[in-house]
Amino acid sequence: MKCGKNNTLSKEKISKEWAWGGSFGEGVRVALIDSGVDKTHPNLSENSILFETSLLDITEDDSGHGTACANIILDVAPQIELISIKILDSKLNGSCADLISAIEWSIEHDIEVINLSLGCNDKEYKLELFEVLEKAYQKGIIVVVADSNDGEISYPSGFSSVMTIVAHSEKYKGLLFSDSSEGIDFTVFANDREVAWKSHKSKRVSGNSFASPYITGKVASIRSKHPYLKPYEVKSILHTLADNYEREENMPIPKVYQLSLDKIATVCQEVSFNLFNIELPDILFENKEVIYPEEQKLVNDYHNKITIYSIDSSIFISPLEGGSDMIYGITHEIGHILVSSLFKEKLLPAVIWDEALAHYFAIYLFIPKLWEKYQDSLWLNYPDYIEVNSINMLDNIPLNDYTSSLKRMTLMLDEVISQYGSLAFKRALEQMNKEDMESWNFFKRLKSVLEKRADKNLLS
Repeated sequence: MKCGKNNTLSKEKISKEWAWGGSFGEGVRVALIDSGVDKTHPNLSENSILFETSLLDITEDDSGHGTACANIILDVAPQIELISIKILDSKLNGSCADLISAIEWSIEHDIEVINLSLGCNDKEYKLELFEVLEKAYQKGIIVVVADSNDGEISYPSGFSSVMTIVAHSEKYKGLLFSDSSEGIDFTVFANDREVAWKSHKSKRVSGNSFASPYITGKVASIRSKHPYLKPYEVKSILHTLADNYEREENMPIPKVYQLSLDKIATVCQEVSFNLFNIELPDILFENKEVIYPEEQKLVNDYHNKITIYSIDSSIFISPLEGGSDMIYGITHEIGHILVSSLFKEKLLPAVIWDEALAHYFAIYLFIPKLWEKYQDSLWLNYPDYIEVNSINMLDNIPLNDYTSSLKRMTLMLDEVISQYGSLAFKRALEQMNKEDMESWNFFKRLKSVLEKRADKNLLS
């Protein structure tokens, strides 16, 4: 696991001019999942609406809400290719199932940015929304979501795979703020502003629904100018360029992320003790600034420290900004620390069985426990997604490929641990050595030891 490796960013100074200067979203496909858009409205350019579709009986906006959101997006990024997907009726009612279908349609049709000025209040759909939005995240789609106006839980607001937006007052008009509240990413002015509405009218509107389209326009402008950036990198850039951002020479890991990291470490320590009776050391997280991505040390020392790299005091190369990369990357690195403890070796070679064990601990042990303990905390990702995408999706890769080999080995480990138990697995590992880890005969010897212990009834 080369945690944090990313060669997409250069050492250029991150600034507003660098991020979106001179860019108006040209060529970027943006899906507005809403109540439809009145493309004949005089405040809109009909040529901006590339395509319309609907999950209801009609495509036109009989509410005005979608037209208002389109107006705001196009004011910021007038050169985007806007796709309107109608799922809300005239009273802004819609189904969570239609929302999921609209996101799936976007994934299948090469959408790059999605605006969701809406949400699902039905907890029954939470996991489905997790899964489909993680798929969007992995494909590189940036999803911008308005938080609920009334404080009620509304999905996917707060998911780590999206950007969650709220509105602030006219006092801060024209300013973009980075918000450190749990589940909220940014606040922008969106109260009492005049926008296009249905029937060629205009209306003064307020609320979070009309804050997210502004960010969507900014995101589209960044994506147009820097198409190689990943969703978490775009989010990091916006955090860095926020008007309330305090720049420091040596930037510590922000509190909101440190809290998440501490939760991850604590759960991994609990799992290690409960399953293997191993007390992992306190995990230390440090932030190290580099000029070039290549300066990263790709292998942590696996004593008790995990290094997270950043560029220009702002861009986290390790994707702490969200998506399954964050949870998987950190748990995988802690998995390596557990491997070194099992083998009583403080530094193991970066070989395939070492990787397979760390991968197994992350996917099958640590992440499910994190989900069980913090499933109501929206920053945590749905583990089944990681399992499916890290393992089962690799079926078509040749078996001599590294990633496919990792898949096969992880499934083999799961089979023996399920059959013989975690403590027997630990005792068998204690009879292995570093040279065994470097050998393709590792699993054959491991299973032989387990079978001998089983014959002697020494599995506990």
